[in-house]
Amino acid sequence: MFRLKLTITFGLAIVLLAFLASQLVANAEEAAERDLVARVERSHVAWERSKQLRDLELKDVAAALARSELAAYLGFLQDRRKDMLAVEADAYRIFPPPNDAAILEQRERHIREDQGKFLADVAGDLADRLERLRGPNAWAEKTRAATVAEFEKTIAICESAGVNNCVFRLSYFPLAGLVRKIRADNPYGVVPDLVVLADWRDIGVADADRDDWSDDDKFAGDFPIVREVKREGSILRDIIKYRDGKTYFVTAAPIFEKGEYRGSVLVGVMIDADVTRDDASLTGLSVGYLDGRDFFRSDLADDEASEVRHNLPPQTDEKRVQTIDTPTIVAQLVPVTGNLTQNDVRAVLVARKDDVTGSLANARRWIWIGAAVLFVLGIVAMALSSWIFMKPYVQIDAGIYEVSGGNRTYVWKDDYREEVWASLANSLNGMVASLTGRGDEMQPADAWAENLMEETSDSEPAQRDAG
Repeated sequence: MFRLKLTITFGLAIVLLAFLASQLVANAEEAAERDLVARVERSHVAWERSKQLRDLELKDVAAALARSELAAYLGFLQDRRKDMLAVEADAYRIFPPPNDAAILEQRERHIREDQGKFLADVAGDLADRLERLRGPNAWAEKTRAATVAEFEKTIAICESAGVNNCVFRLSYFPLAGLVRKIRADNPYGVVPDLVVLADWRDIGVADADRDDWSDDDKFAGDFPIVREVKREGSILRDIIKYRDGKTYFVTAAPIFEKGEYRGSVLVGVMIDADVTRDDASLTGLSVGYLDGRDFFRSDLADDEASEVRHNLPPQTDEKRVQTIDTPTIVAQLVPVTGNLTQNDVRAVLVARKDDVTGSLANARRWIWIGAAVLFVLGIVAMALSSWIFMKPYVQIDAGIYEVSGGNRTYVWKDDYREEVWASLANSLNGMVASLTGRGDEMQPADAWAENLMEETSDSEPAQRDAG
């Protein structure tokens, strides 16, 4: 009965301690989850700062291009367009289409021979515009005379095909050269993926990455940001889906020359792995981008993306930050807005709850497993200690039964570790020896029974004297 009570008491103590430890861990788990939710709910601040930094970097790139030699080329194309169209008409009248190689060569020769004054005039005009932009060291790399001669040759060649070809040559090649240098040196902290030039007519004239694209009169209609920056100093930002199907953060800047609007430049960064990696490093969360209800760029795991899609809140006209809180993830939806375009693009910032609470949840499971193991070990330890403690008693008791049964030669062993059992064995041996006359001398002087008898006999005279 005592063992049963002891086992029950021990088991209840283990359960109580495990429950208390489990509750402490559960409280810590809840606190960690609350902290995680709070951190995710604040994450839009870090993301917005990341976007602001990117917008400022794009602004610097756009402003630098707007102040570059592109202004001189676009100003030249605008101011001399009428003269160039007249030369084109004359060449086409004398050498009409088709525009095969032979016809183009004849037109070029005609322009060089009959329009020499025109070529010198327009080439000198373009050189003057570049000199004003470049400043005192305008001809440090190439002399003015060499530059003018090169312009005369270029204009004669492009005029043989038509003014639109001149627009392409005098916009694409300067733009591509500037962008190539920016991408190589990266002086602004961002490498533009998209750089497009529009002229004063809002016609797309050059894409830095396409040598087969120009004269796109639908460009400004598709991307109205390029025609909304006609006030000097105004720079607009937006997010657009470009014709390649990719989505870009873009910035547009106006180009002015001689105080007149000459066109605009559109600079963009594609929302790709580099963008999500930068966002993730700043927020400490997994990042994706939604257009409507579909991800067009995501570093989220498949189960995370699926969880977000299945728990998207209803769409509203109001652009506001929203939070998704499920048993497995916490996510923040941040609307991505621009100055013009109306879209439903949102940044998604996601944290897995398991990343924070998983170790604590495992700890709770291990607490109960540990409690069960401890209970079993405790029972085994109690049984083992009970057996070790009772073994001398059983052996001595067996010897008593031997002597009681008539075995007068039985001798108790006295090699026990505990002194009390060895002393008892020697005392029993001495008692049997005195009763049977065996003559054994095995009882030590400090035997417990003899000591007890001596103490008793010493106390009797004291009691008689007191009486």
